[in-house]
Parts: sequence; structure tokens; C-alpha cells
Amino acid sequence: RVKVLDFGLAKVQEQIPTEAKTGTLTPAGTEPGTIMGTVGYMAPEQVKGRPADARSDVFALGCVLYEMLAGRGAFERDTSAETIAAILKEDPPALSDAGWAVPAELERSVRRCLEKSPEARFQSASDLAYNLRSISTDRAIPTGPRVPEEKPPRRKSPWLSAGVMLAAVTAIAGLWFLGVLEQSPPESDNTSIRSIALLPLANLTGDPEQEYLVDGLHEELIATLAQISAFHKVIARTSVMGFRYSDTPIREIGRQLGVEAVLEGSVRRSGDTLRITLQLIDSRDESRLWAGSFERHLSDVLALQSEVARAIADEVRLTLTEDEQNHLTSRRAVNEEAYRAYLRGVRLSRWGASDNDLDQARSFFQRAIELDSTYADAHFGLSYALFQIGRLYRNPNQYMPLAYDYATKALRLDTGLADAHAVLGAIRHTWQWDWTGAEANLRTALELNPGNYIAAQQYAYYLIATGEQEKAISVMNRALELDPLNVRLMSGLGYIYCLSRRFTEGIEQAQ
Repeated sequence: RVKVLDFGLAKVQEQIPTEAKTGTLTPAGTEPGTIMGTVGYMAPEQVKGRPADARSDVFALGCVLYEMLAGRGAFERDTSAETIAAILKEDPPALSDAGWAVPAELERSVRRCLEKSPEARFQSASDLAYNLRSISTDRAIPTGPRVPEEKPPRRKSPWLSAGVMLAAVTAIAGLWFLGVLEQSPPESDNTSIRSIALLPLANLTGDPEQEYLVDGLHEELIATLAQISAFHKVIARTSVMGFRYSDTPIREIGRQLGVEAVLEGSVRRSGDTLRITLQLIDSRDESRLWAGSFERHLSDVLALQSEVARAIADEVRLTLTEDEQNHLTSRRAVNEEAYRAYLRGVRLSRWGASDNDLDQARSFFQRAIELDSTYADAHFGLSYALFQIGRLYRNPNQYMPLAYDYATKALRLDTGLADAHAVLGAIRHTWQWDWTGAEANLRTALELNPGNYIAAQQYAYYLIATGEQEKAISVMNRALELDPLNVRLMSGLGYIYCLSRRFTEGIEQAQ
């Protein structure tokens, strides 16, 4: 149990008469350039009177962690002036000097918190928390003091063991999850989570031009989660995008989407490295169930998506089928430039895109294929763009055969690609009139990803054409469960009702 004893800042009514190691510098007012904070725990930028942010809190937390591990302050000196000088110019002594066997990974983490430059520190407390949890789970922690043969330890730590220290450190870091010390959430039964929604990811790359990358990752992660059959419901991207810039409470989002848990997070990019940070929130009581951070090179982005999906499944104790395990563990590396080209194409080729957008999308998909001819998603993307051009704008006899060929190539490269099955099924149904083949592809697409609304609509139209009206309505209702705010599905269900001669329900649904 961690108790907050001091919120850090208070207005001083009278001068402190004597120097104190943890005296508080609080000049009157809060004008820019004034120094406010507790000596010994202020970041260098605070000491200089510069603006502070979450990374300043990380520095302060690093000071606390150092003190917990070493039994003394990181920059502790005889006077406040000397302490400030140490914060600005000196590095703290090695933690091992305290006489305890502190794991090297832990010492590196604490030192990173205490970097003089904010850019060199952990950029958020959630990153630090994830790092500490990784050390705790991936490394055996020594359970006793280091006693060198040549001399006894100078000083015993107040902690019983390094294992206890790390557990305490991790607990505090967990409380600081988003840079704000919050009350620890009540324990929840994660085993009850079977429906989930991944909200749009925040773009923390610092570059609005990278929005296509963040959106693409969001869409790909939803598709990966949807392939886990133990989830009864994974909300499709169309429905969650309405909450992109919304301040709707999590509880209300859960109610509108009909899910037990909501995932929210962000994407950072440093060079060719991506980091995704996520937290899982119980939408029924808004308690935080889990948080994690994942970092990979861009070329390993497919493996990153699988890693995220497995981590979430593990956290809510889902059992993956053997096929799902194999699919999630066999994701290969992809050419990073090809991946970026693919995502640009995806953004341009969404349902209802203009013919000009689709032409640009084709160029991006073709570029991705040139860079990586075995990239199944790029073949699917090109197939989908060609399918839309032939369906909406130009001679289908010219474009549908090409769309068919690329969808077939995509499935030769990856038989588990739900989107490719959906497009191939739509081509067979609406252009080739190969209804047996169409049914097989569309059913497979829905088995792989029940939230694929293209497959759902096409399969419903197929069922209407074969006289199975009730089944068609059931398929559309199931699609709407997974994508409840998708207007295209809502109107599609109205159309299915009308084709079933249930006109009153069709009109109500359309309205």
C-alpha cells in the first residue's frame, strides 16, 4: 500500500529559518522562470526555472527509486545549494556502492530516469513501469546482499532483499502509470472479459504526416484481435473511429459498443522503431486491468501486432487454438518501406474512395509488391482497389480479372488472410457468378474475422439470392453486433429486410 504524504508544492507563508536537505523553493507567484519544487527531487529543467512536463515527474520518481534502493538520496548534499549543483552537474553514485546486489538492468533503468536531458529519460511513467515489469519477470533477482570478500558492505539497505526492493519499485511505478499518481484500481476478474474495443490510437510520433501509420496499425491490430475466436466480440474499426476525438467516458463507450473492456493507447516512433503503449480498462467500472508497452523495428511490425494480441489474450486468460497460435507466432519480417507504402494505400482505398484515390492507392500497393513480392497484404490491397474501380467507376471486364488474380496470389501467400477471402468471395459472387466458390470464400472470411463487414454484406446478399432470408438477417445482425455504429451495415440490414419483403422493419432500419 502506497500513501501520498506530500503533493510536492505548497505556498510558503514565512521564510524557512534554516537550510534543509529537502527544503522547498517556492518564490511568490507562479510566473515563468520561477523555481518551484522539493530540493533533491527536482529535475534540472525545474532547477533552471524552465517548463516542466511528465518527464520531470519521471526524474522525481527516479530520485525516489534511487533512495529506496540505496538508502540515501541520489543528489543528497549538506546544503540546498550543493544539492542543486549536484542535480545540474553530477551523476549519482553507483547503486552497487550501497553494498547490495542490484541487477544491472534495474540500475540502468534508474539512471535513465535521472538523465539530465528530458529527451534521454523514459518519456512517460508508463514506459518506465513496463520496463520495470520486464526486469521483474524476465530476470532472476538476487535475494541477498552482495558481500565482497575484500571488505564488508558499507551500509545495509533498509530493504530485506533486492527482490523485495524491485517489487516495491514496480508497485510504485505501476501507480504512476500515466504520469499521475492515482489510487490503485480494485482487483477485477479478467477472466470475464470476452468482448473488447480498441479505441483509435493517439499519434505521439510528433509528426501529423505519420497519421497514416498510426491508423494503419490500429486497423491491423483490430484485425489481429478479431482472429482470436475466444473473443466473442471485437468491435470493428468503423464503430470505434467515432470516439477518436471524443471525451465520452469509458463506461458510456462500453455501453454504446456493448463491450466489457476498452483498450486505449498510443504510438511513438523513433527512427525505424515503433513503440505501442496500451492499457486495458474495464468499461463496467472503469478500473484499469492491465497496461503494457511493445517496441519493435518497423520490419518486425507484423510480429509486433501478434505480440500485442497474444499479450492481451494472456491477460484475459483466453485459450488460443493451435491454428491461432501458429498464425500469431509465424508472422514474418516485412520490408519496412513496403509496409509504409501498403499503409498509405490502405488509407486511400477505404470503401467509397474516389477513382483518383483508388488510382493513387494502386500505385502504393504496386510499390509495396515491387519491394516485397511475398507481402500477402499488399497483394490483397491491390486486389481490393481494383475491385472497387471495376465495381464503381470503370469497365469491370478489365478490372475484375486483375482483382481476382491478386486476391488469389494473396491467399497463396497467406491462406489465413480474411480480407482476401472476402474480396475473392465478392468477385466470385457479383462478377463470375461462381456462387459455390463465393460461399466458400465468404464463410471462411467470416470464420477468420467475424467483423469483416464486406464479407458479411456479400454473404447476406448471397443468402437472399438463394432464398435463405432469415439466415441473411441473422448474418447482418451479427455483423452489427461487432460494428454497431457502422451506418453502411445499418442501411444494408434495411435493404436485406426489404428484399425479404419485411418492409416496415426495412424502413425503420433505414431511418
